[in-house]
Amino acid sequence: MRGVLFAALQNYSDLENDGQQSSSNSQLRFPELTYCWFEQEDSELSDVDRWSFYHELKTSKDSNPESWLMFTLLDDLQGTDFLFFAVQALHAVRNLMDKSWHHQFGNIISSCGEATELDEEAKDIFLPVEISKEIAFQLFYSDKIKSSKLVEEISTQVEEMGVDIDNSVLWGEQVLPSELDEEPSPTTKSIDLFAFIKIVMTTYLSHKKKQVTLIRLMFDTASKGVLTDFYNAQDSNSTVSSEEGQVSVSQLHQILKTVWKSTTLQETTQIYREAYNVMYPPSQWNKPAPDGIDFQSFLIAAERYSLFSRCE
Repeated sequence: MRGVLFAALQNYSDLENDGQQSSSNSQLRFPELTYCWFEQEDSELSDVDRWSFYHELKTSKDSNPESWLMFTLLDDLQGTDFLFFAVQALHAVRNLMDKSWHHQFGNIISSCGEATELDEEAKDIFLPVEISKEIAFQLFYSDKIKSSKLVEEISTQVEEMGVDIDNSVLWGEQVLPSELDEEPSPTTKSIDLFAFIKIVMTTYLSHKKKQVTLIRLMFDTASKGVLTDFYNAQDSNSTVSSEEGQVSVSQLHQILKTVWKSTTLQETTQIYREAYNVMYPPSQWNKPAPDGIDFQSFLIAAERYSLFSRCE
């Protein structure tokens, strides 16, 4: 699991550094990445490994938060938004844990996920409670989300699940005495890392669901009509107007700025064009062009641009 996970972290870090995250053509989705990760010379053995991996994840996902994360990513029903938000969360964890991250995970980190065997059984990974609260603040009190309520809810859950973990497990050494504390505690209140990530991701999914509902309502209000997919209507003689359920660039910009205040006009026009291409593909060019985009085409474009995962 961790080999595949770190391969994904490396892959999407490279895309972000190259400025390619918004390009759907450059994204290797998690199922494809996992499929390639298991590739070896013997294709039959590769397939056995893939199906064994999937079966084990499906069996253990309800009892193991690490398996839950991997299965949800592999299932891919939550889309690339879920993946990119998970990557952001794990990057935040790695940056704040620093030495502890490398100490607890071991050599598999340095291999960028290429190692296929471990010298010993994988250990539970622990995250100090105070660091987890800071990560929750970074993720859910950003310009795109900015919800103190969500931060408080996550912090409360983390506190309830916190247990005392020996500092040697976290850092590989005891915490040195400070000027104010002659005898520092040998333990740090911590939470299982993947239990924390599951809390973060389920919170994210709940928040995204509310955002989607709000945007749909604004689409409906802005267009003053029923959200109807004109080009997929079964009845070619339908009297449904092509303007029903559709919004213009300026209306979309206002909608997006209502949900994410920092949305630029450039971002809006990119998403609008992607959605318009969904509404009006070459196969439909013999028909009248739509006057705007509808909610369903917007959702497809938002998925391709990982709009709901952006918390910067």
